[in-house]
This record gives sequence, structure tokens and C-alpha cells, in this order.
Amino acid sequence: MKCRLSLVLPSALCLLVVQSSTAQTWIQLAPSGVLPYGRVGPSAVFSPSSNRLIVFGGETVHTSSPYLFLNDVWILSGANGTGSASWQQAIPQGAVGSPPPRELPTACYDQTTNLMIVFGGQDGSQLFNDVWVLVGADGTTGTPTWTRIFPSNPPPPRIVVFVYRAGD
Repeated sequence: MKCRLSLVLPSALCLLVVQSSTAQTWIQLAPSGVLPYGRVGPSAVFSPSSNRLIVFGGETVHTSSPYLFLNDVWILSGANGTGSASWQQAIPQGAVGSPPPRELPTACYDQTTNLMIVFGGQDGSQLFNDVWVLVGADGTTGTPTWTRIFPSNPPPPRIVVFVYRAGD
């Protein structure tokens, strides 16, 4: 069993490495590059093949009031704690064609197609039930781009939903 969990804080990026039920350790990464806003409630997915963490949205912390809901996309290269790590902004805040800003959206990653699929979230005044797909999510094939999809029979708007990728 080998699992890695990243924790993005305003002043630190911590990675929990679980080798087995008896061997775990926290590693604090010191990525280079311009740092993203510290945030709460973003969605993040990991691409094992490219060793990149893709982070979308959230709400700013430690900034002047009111807090800002985000719709930017950041990619952390070297995210598994081996080698050097660096941040790169893939899509800036407020970019045309992006989902509305939000916190607490749910996301999953399809490694086969390099897609990040995002559902729901909230912006302080409304809950969302929209679905967005980030094509080329890990940035290895160019700049990622958003596409909104419209599945039939959508569920009611929600936040913090559990998702998983079904078998191949």
C-alpha cells in the first residue's frame, strides 16, 4: 500500500506518505515558482503518470475581507515529494470560459484521458450542480481548457460529494 495526500496551506505544502499501515510520514515541500493564494475548499486531483497535482478553485484565506471565491487552476509539478516541486498557474482567476468561482467542488481525475471532472460547489450565495471538464488537466499537452457538459437528470446542487472513478 502506498498513498500520498497533499495538504495545501497558506504558508506550507505538506504531503502525507503512507507506505503501509505501520509506516507513514509527513513531508513539507518547498515548491519554487509564484505561490497560489492560500485557500480553503479547493478541489485537487493527482496525475500519477506526470507526478502533478492539479488544484481548482476554493476560497482565499488570510486576505482582506470579504474573502474571494476562486476559479483559477494551479499545477504543482513534482507533487509526490521526490525531486523538486514547482507551482505553475495554468488558468488565471476570472479567465473567460472557466467555471464560476466556487469552493467545495468535488473532482475526480481520469488518468487515461487526462481529464479533471468537477461537480458542484458553492460561492457563498448559491449552490452549484454544474459539471465541468478540464481537458489536458495536468498541462503536459499544452494549456488546459474548460468545457461545460450537460448530463441529463442532474442531481440537486450540492457541496462536498464523494466521487470515484469506476473500473475500466
